[in-house]
Amino acid sequence: MATNNDKGIAKDAEPLFKNIRSSDPDVKILVKYEDGEGKLATKEYQMYGQHISQLSKFIDTSLSVEMKEKSTKEIIFQDVQPELFEKAIKFHQDLCAIRSITPKDALSLVEFYDKYEFQRGLNLCDDVLVSYIEEQNALDMMTPPHDLDLLVEAASLAFQCNLTRTKDMALSYLGSRFKDLESMYGRIMFDSGHLNKLHQLFVDGQFDDCLPHDMTKEEVASPLFPKYFATHTAAVYGGSTCTAVDLSGTGTALDGRYSRHNNDFRKGRVIWNARFCEVLFEKETNTGDWAIVTEGQAGSRLVLFTCPHSNIFGFPPAGPWMDVDASAPKNVQPRVTHRS
Repeated sequence: MATNNDKGIAKDAEPLFKNIRSSDPDVKILVKYEDGEGKLATKEYQMYGQHISQLSKFIDTSLSVEMKEKSTKEIIFQDVQPELFEKAIKFHQDLCAIRSITPKDALSLVEFYDKYEFQRGLNLCDDVLVSYIEEQNALDMMTPPHDLDLLVEAASLAFQCNLTRTKDMALSYLGSRFKDLESMYGRIMFDSGHLNKLHQLFVDGQFDDCLPHDMTKEEVASPLFPKYFATHTAAVYGGSTCTAVDLSGTGTALDGRYSRHNNDFRKGRVIWNARFCEVLFEKETNTGDWAIVTEGQAGSRLVLFTCPHSNIFGFPPAGPWMDVDASAPKNVQPRVTHRS
């Protein structure tokens, strides 16, 4: 009978997997980034080439073909924050982390996974975003999406990074909402910021049946299209359906429900600057832009926030809202949600 010695293997040799596990890392990953002070910095990670090559086609190619990286055993990731790199690796090899991945996690990783060809990570992001949009697609038209900004970002990145299933699901969701001209959670809920992110989809003809019939391809391709489409939608469809708006994001007594009262939207009286005063949305006299207004000293009119170029809207738009008066809350992002 042949023995280990007969086969050229020492009696006390450890199993192959144990040898690999106890060997030293053979590849350096150098993550180059800009730190909090704007200075260029590098963080180094020691990794096993055989393992990391299985995760990324980019890394596998760098280490296997006649390139500089094959001899130096150094892989450089430019303009990548260490936290992002570590999260990207974690979601590849930590089963507990994979089970807890959120749509926001997926959005933060998808461009990195796509650029550096982490196909398994890209597939994971596709699965997570498809499931999220499916949940939103099941909501009726009188129910707002959980996070419209996230949905729009997911749709935009799905086309940039070729997330096949997310693309199809996003088109289904967006198409149904753009065609709904009745509810506040149809076309009217998309502001110019959302449409900027989705502009290329309009240019590619994905929503031709939602455009004004006399609009040309050149007009759709114009950088001004997102603003035009948002204001046109608001002017034509928005005024009559909005009966109230909810303000959030200030973290003050300003937040809450404002009901339509003729041409403005009123919340009633609140305590502001140690005074009991009325607060409302109304249009500025000079510009016609929407503003959040309360009472100043001696009953004067005090403009806290204004939304530039919003004069065409029949109701307060989602944003952006800019603080005007010194007493307005700072470093906040007021957000308006419409109610019908």
